[in-house]
Amino acid sequence: MESNSRLARALKWVAWLTWIAIGLPEAITFARSPGVLSATQNQAWIVAYLTFPIGLWMAARAANRINAMVAGTSGLIIAVASVIVMMAMRPNCYAGALVVVTAWQATLLLPVIWSGALIAVQTIGVFIVLQWFSGEQFGWAIAAIYLSYEVFAAATAWVAKNETSARTELSRANAELRATQLLLAQSSRIGERLRISRDLHDVLGHDLTALALHLEVARNSPGDARDEVGAARDIAKELLTKVREVVSLMRTTDHCDLSELLGGLASDGPAMKVHLSVAEGLNATDAGRAHALLRCLQEIITNARKHSGASNLWVDVRREGASLVTTAKDDGCGLARKGRHNAMEKQGHGLKGIEERLSEFGGSLILADEADNGFALRITLPGISAPL
Repeated sequence: MESNSRLARALKWVAWLTWIAIGLPEAITFARSPGVLSATQNQAWIVAYLTFPIGLWMAARAANRINAMVAGTSGLIIAVASVIVMMAMRPNCYAGALVVVTAWQATLLLPVIWSGALIAVQTIGVFIVLQWFSGEQFGWAIAAIYLSYEVFAAATAWVAKNETSARTELSRANAELRATQLLLAQSSRIGERLRISRDLHDVLGHDLTALALHLEVARNSPGDARDEVGAARDIAKELLTKVREVVSLMRTTDHCDLSELLGGLASDGPAMKVHLSVAEGLNATDAGRAHALLRCLQEIITNARKHSGASNLWVDVRREGASLVTTAKDDGCGLARKGRHNAMEKQGHGLKGIEERLSEFGGSLILADEADNGFALRITLPGISAPL
């Protein structure tokens, strides 16, 4: 996934270099003949040229907003309009190459139908400009060539988008599988300890109790062996006490190691890094609580990746009294006042599932809307053991 991230950054640099390369010949022309800058069409070309990166930047930044579709489409429309104006004002420039960049960005950001519509609109615009503004005899052929480049860029972006999505889902499933395997192993180990402790208590405990009672009777009987019988009785009682201590210890250590359990979920994915901090010695009192916390953390990470547009997610797990407290905060868009209702609808099912899991153990969920500074929440889960 890191390689995908590097590839995406490389493609962005290629897009910006393409924009610079297109403007460089025109800048040289204007520098050699400053008088041409007085022409309205040249001034319009410069404005359109400088507007294009603004639209492209708006489209690229739209992923970090709640209304990503509207913001992204607006940015792409500005970028496409800038390209059309540049081609109309100076037909001999190479601004047409930028439609490939907008096609690529549109496919990454928008659904296939919307991106296809935008590609069709900008291709028609290129054809009109070439046919009527520049008087190009084969404007339709040049527009068709541009269209083939756009389709190629869109197909490449679509494949990369789907591959990134598949890798993210695979990473999530793999992390969940590792955590579940660990939970099952710990549950099996806990069950085995419980069985052994029961056997010790039921078999040795009962027999030692009976032996102590018989020795007590023998000690109170007349005879010369009272001292030896008394010593044997004391040994039997001491042994019974030790057995009970062992049983008690085995039962009190029937806990799940939360640090090891939760660590498997905190794997980094595309565009977001998970920073997990778990206090030392934290253990859940039973597998049910460990499983609930595992699923809650999984839902928090999934929600952050899908809805927040965050680059970082910080998760802190610590002990407060007899409860386990988990705080999570990202640096994404948050539940901004504008579009707050839509954001809650998107995340509502996941948050509701967290509340339902916590309610089974008397836990609670508190949300903190920090607007543009990210989204935060606090989970409280009663029932943890003291550090070992």
